[in-house]
Amino acid sequence: MKKESTLTVEEQRYRVLIDNAPEAVVVMDVELGRFIDSNENACKFFKLSREALMTKGPADVSPKIVFGRLATNYSMAFINDALQGGNPVFDWVHMDSEGNPIPCEVRIVRLPPYDKQLVRGSIIDKRERNKLEQALKDREERLQLALDSSGLGCFDWFPLESRLDWDKQMHHIFGLPVESEVDRNEYFFSSLHQEDKERVINNFNYLIFGDTQETTFEDEYRILKNGEVRHIRSNGLIFRDGQGGVNRVIGTVQDVTSRRQADHQLAYTLRKLQLSLDSAKLGIWRYDLETKHLDWNEQLLSIYGLAEKEFEDNIQAWKSRVHPDDASYVDERFAVIGEGKNVYDIEFRIIRPDGEIRYINGSGSPEFDSQGNLVALIGVNLDITNLKKKEIALRESEERFRAIFEQSSLSYFIRDMEGRFIDVNQAIIETFGYTREEFLQLGIKDIAPLNDQTEILLKKIDDSLNATGSVEFESMARKKSGELFPGFVSSTLSNIGNQKFVYGAGRDLTESKRMDSIIWIKTLLPVLPNAG
Repeated sequence: MKKESTLTVEEQRYRVLIDNAPEAVVVMDVELGRFIDSNENACKFFKLSREALMTKGPADVSPKIVFGRLATNYSMAFINDALQGGNPVFDWVHMDSEGNPIPCEVRIVRLPPYDKQLVRGSIIDKRERNKLEQALKDREERLQLALDSSGLGCFDWFPLESRLDWDKQMHHIFGLPVESEVDRNEYFFSSLHQEDKERVINNFNYLIFGDTQETTFEDEYRILKNGEVRHIRSNGLIFRDGQGGVNRVIGTVQDVTSRRQADHQLAYTLRKLQLSLDSAKLGIWRYDLETKHLDWNEQLLSIYGLAEKEFEDNIQAWKSRVHPDDASYVDERFAVIGEGKNVYDIEFRIIRPDGEIRYINGSGSPEFDSQGNLVALIGVNLDITNLKKKEIALRESEERFRAIFEQSSLSYFIRDMEGRFIDVNQAIIETFGYTREEFLQLGIKDIAPLNDQTEILLKKIDDSLNATGSVEFESMARKKSGELFPGFVSSTLSNIGNQKFVYGAGRDLTESKRMDSIIWIKTLLPVLPNAG
């Protein structure tokens, strides 16, 4: 009775251990070649009912070939090992009832009574573990790719052990071969630039031994790599024990020499740009389309006659300073920039706070981000008031000149050094009988007498102009009709740019000559014989 009671207890213990095991558990009778017991997890694992599973053996729930070997023979090697008292643990591939392969880890142990060949198999599904391991591997590979692409070197420092581990990139940055047996701690400090060494050592001592509980650090220093100065940036995490002591530091370093050089070059370029802007007195603006923030530089504030504290950083405040007569035009051109197009040479007027009107020449361009999205509008303003005043004065002067030129009774003309007419007034048109269009197709020779002396006279005129800058002369002239008449011409040589032009004014001497003849006759008559 006692033996039966003890057996019942043992069976209960066995049942509890089998049924409550977290993994799939099967018991196999080796002589029968099939399973004779299992827990619920095994049924779920193989997607079989307990009754169906009890008709199967290892060969029935495994592919024919496992890891390149016949599954039946391969599995029996592990089973025999267990029957001999071993406890084999091995990787395997099982299959569920749907034919899905299941990578797993199997542990086999022999079960009593030892007069029978019974083994228990504990099966651990490795699919989730494999996924996690693969995910971890993928993450590590991505991290390494990121580190490699960014040029980051990683280090792991154990201060209490004076041990410093470097990855491959760290060795490259510091110029130390990976296979070198040199102590990394010593090599690191010996590589520091002499001007930075004391500061870096003091910073490390403060973080490790100082009265601080900081858990991160960031530093920048120089090293000597094969005699060349390199700029290094370092960041990391500090791990402390319960008493605040540092037991580990993990971090990265990056060679930022190129960036440093680029920063210096950029700073130099910006200084030159600022000097150029200052000398050109260009005002710069930028309008952020997301924040609706308008930003001006100091020169633009000066152009608009505003102090910094008076500046309102919104587009409406700027538009309110545009001259009302130019507001629509400015709105239209500003909208074009908002459509992502460049706009150049916008001329408009502004009204300063003191009421002064200033003339502005502006240009604007769209600003896009790396994805091609329009993010801002940017442009320049140039105060052209003084230039505009000169243009207005010049235009008024030209208008006065044109009025005198056109309304004068004298025959005005402008010609080039080849003798071709460039401009004529109404008086000369009426005198010679040509239209303006016809005149501009003619030259000075076309209104001179048709004789051998014309070429000689014209050469003398140009020689005198080149020598003295001006000349006056009387000569016969020829109308469109062919009629000849006496004329007086005053010409002045003028240089405009690299070109020479002749400004001339002439008048018809026909009436003057007639009057001179009359006066001469009247003077002569009294002294002539028989004059009475």
